[in-house]
Amino acid sequence: MPAGSAREQLIEQAPDGTLLLGGRGERIVNRHSFYAVFWSPEEYRPFSGGKLLGTLPITQPVQVEMHLIFAGRRWQVLSVEEQQKVIDLAPSPGGKVPLFTGSPGQVHDRVRQEMLQVYLNQVQPPAFLDARAKELFQEARDNFFRLGLDRTCLLGSGMDSLFFVWAGDRVRNTVTTLMVERGLKAAGSGLTISVAGLALAELAAHLEAIAGRGPADAPTLARSVKNPEANKYDVYLSPELLALDYAARELEPAGAHSLVRQLVDSGFRPPVVEEG
Repeated sequence: MPAGSAREQLIEQAPDGTLLLGGRGERIVNRHSFYAVFWSPEEYRPFSGGKLLGTLPITQPVQVEMHLIFAGRRWQVLSVEEQQKVIDLAPSPGGKVPLFTGSPGQVHDRVRQEMLQVYLNQVQPPAFLDARAKELFQEARDNFFRLGLDRTCLLGSGMDSLFFVWAGDRVRNTVTTLMVERGLKAAGSGLTISVAGLALAELAAHLEAIAGRGPADAPTLARSVKNPEANKYDVYLSPELLALDYAARELEPAGAHSLVRQLVDSGFRPPVVEEG
């Protein structure tokens, strides 16, 4: 019998070897929410200076020192208490909107690669777009070239730096976690990773170091994530199983290393996408 299940009183074993529900297991199974199709994540309680700010239901990793926006203000994460679902915040000049429940599923590498090719090739807008959509399409392409994103994946934004990954969510999550592991205030969203308070030259140096170390070990990297729970009963998993689950679900070390290596070798030009 799994030790974690016994410790959490989810199941117990009779003398004849039969597995039975434990005390907590009985309560969970008899609760009306046990058969619910949809799962709502437990809400974290953000505090600042000992004052409760509200509740924050989030489905993306929250790392110490990362920045986010809550209640119309910008904050820096000081600590994350997983068991108590508490986040300690301090006011900050930089922030990023957290990912709330109801967000879309993970984006595959090929989707973002196709986005890059659509910009680079300057093809005509798809015929099914209406007038407003075509206008936005052209505006996005104009800005792509205006910002020089056809020549570089690194862009300065005030006191921060942006890394345009042009890869799927699992690769972006992996690179983001590697940056946080190095002490950077990194946060991934969409096709970019923003790094607060870091110059472009420093960001490039960190990416070179990541490229030079080889692919990370996914479970080891997953253990650095403060809130890896994503499924209904993940809270009852042991740290080892939870790390394995998170690594398989959210991380792609080989793909992340291959991408960063390619970008470093090319002088941070946009990644080359193979046809097929």
